[in-house]
Amino acid sequence: MALPRFCGHLLPTRAPNWTLDGQALILNGNGALWRLDLLDGGEAIRVTENDRSFHFLHGVSPDGQTLAYVGIEAGDFTQPGRLMTIPADGGAATAINVDGHCDGPEYSPDGELLYFNTEAFTDRPGHAQK
Repeated sequence: MALPRFCGHLLPTRAPNWTLDGQALILNGNGALWRLDLLDGGEAIRVTENDRSFHFLHGVSPDGQTLAYVGIEAGDFTQPGRLMTIPADGGAATAINVDGHCDGPEYSPDGELLYFNTEAFTDRPGHAQK
């Protein structure tokens, strides 16, 4: 598979997650989340808005309707990562209040819970566990 493209340019990506129907990938790239439809071979479509934050470390809900990800104010990695959700097809993002830095959100198999790493229970920055 060739690298995805956006506006005719190569889009370096990482951390692919399959969509529920297996026909597309959700990817991290250039500070945003992207959808790459594998059947049509077209360009990647940006899912997250340009809100001056980097978006990464995403999980796809079991019903395929929602993405969970971490948003970090662009260029300021001293600030904690915020837990966010967004419709899988794009739209308005919702922040979920979490104390401290979080990363790596994933949904439980039934979609009722979000699991993630957090620094809320440690006094050592950079350590999600004590």
